[in-house]
Amino acid sequence: MPDPAIQQAHGASTFRTVNACLEYRAGRLTAPEGDVELRTVLQPIFSVRHQRPVGCEALIRGRDNKGREVPAWKILDGHTPDAELRLDRLCAVLHARNFSAIAADRNWLFLNLSAAEFNLEAWADGFFVELLQGCNLAPYQIVVEILESPVAERIDLVEVIAYFRELGVLVALDDFGAGHSNFERIWRLKPDIVKLDRSLIVLADRDRAMRRSLPSIVDILHQNRCLVVAEGIETERQALNVMDAGVDLVQGFFFAHPFEISEQFLKRRINWASLQDGLQDTVGSGTLMVRGQLISHLARMYELAGYYQREGHFRDAAERLFELPGVIRCYAIDETGRQRDENVNSPRMSNHHDRRLAPLASAEGASWYTRPYFRRAKQYPGEIQISHEYLSCADASMCITLSVLVDSPNGPKVLCCDVLADAN
Repeated sequence: MPDPAIQQAHGASTFRTVNACLEYRAGRLTAPEGDVELRTVLQPIFSVRHQRPVGCEALIRGRDNKGREVPAWKILDGHTPDAELRLDRLCAVLHARNFSAIAADRNWLFLNLSAAEFNLEAWADGFFVELLQGCNLAPYQIVVEILESPVAERIDLVEVIAYFRELGVLVALDDFGAGHSNFERIWRLKPDIVKLDRSLIVLADRDRAMRRSLPSIVDILHQNRCLVVAEGIETERQALNVMDAGVDLVQGFFFAHPFEISEQFLKRRINWASLQDGLQDTVGSGTLMVRGQLISHLARMYELAGYYQREGHFRDAAERLFELPGVIRCYAIDETGRQRDENVNSPRMSNHHDRRLAPLASAEGASWYTRPYFRRAKQYPGEIQISHEYLSCADASMCITLSVLVDSPNGPKVLCCDVLADAN
């Protein structure tokens, strides 16, 4: 038998009932909520590759009867489930109607849903079908954002997402990387879009290890067929970090502030060419090491290649590289990826080795065939390759490897030089 409380909540929250509450004030569509006037602001979301806005996230703003701003958390907090459902739908209709008045049919509207939409099984009552029809929006224009937080045990989010997907609506998992985030939820829920929480972006800006990890996180999400949004981008450095990590979409004050329908859409022009130049001047995913810092290393590496090609002697030429900062070791790899001789180690780095990793220290006979720097060197003979940062198994240091394939009296060899990633 239907729950009377649910039926009553649904009756107060139908599209027609909620839509009737909206009214125009000062030329814009608003929604009264007690003594607070609710209004829509939209924050643009940009495609990194298309270098243009492709949608907006709808955010609620409020103003009391004395003209004072009311923060969003205060508007949305502390409601009973049925009141939360009604308010959530009031915001959704307000946002959808405002968005439809200005948006092109290829733009997305990101809508945040409250837990009440699931706890009252409200997603199945036809509200969203009526919302789309009543606001003249196509299903593919809507991206439903689900907060990355626990929901009631009786709620099957897989079923909810399947419902939205059947409607033709995209589903985004919000705030990934904060609180209850884990990859198990990604694999189970299979969202179309994942929004990285701002805490990840800030941590990557401050912590080199996190910056190195960010591309791997993005790659795992891509492998699960999720588009990735980095939100909360406030500085150029943060923008470069996430673009270097391979995110698809970006959002934040650096790109555009939230705007009201009556305001100018973009108050500042984004210099995409400058951002692209910044990326081209860096080395390795997640490192933001400036390529110019390696100019001396590259020049010496070409000298080493030329000397080895003529003389076939490796050690004497390699030792000249040790005059440069951060050089850990040099070594040669044959065409099969096998290292036949021991490393030539920098004497200045003798205290760098961790004795606990002694079983991995000897490289004679090791195979480096799977290393990208070896494969790329073979693919482009005579051209020095610069690897991404990676963890060296020899001493657990983060390093960058310069590699080049040369012919010599001893046959073709890939010459390698490891440089500490933190040295520059």
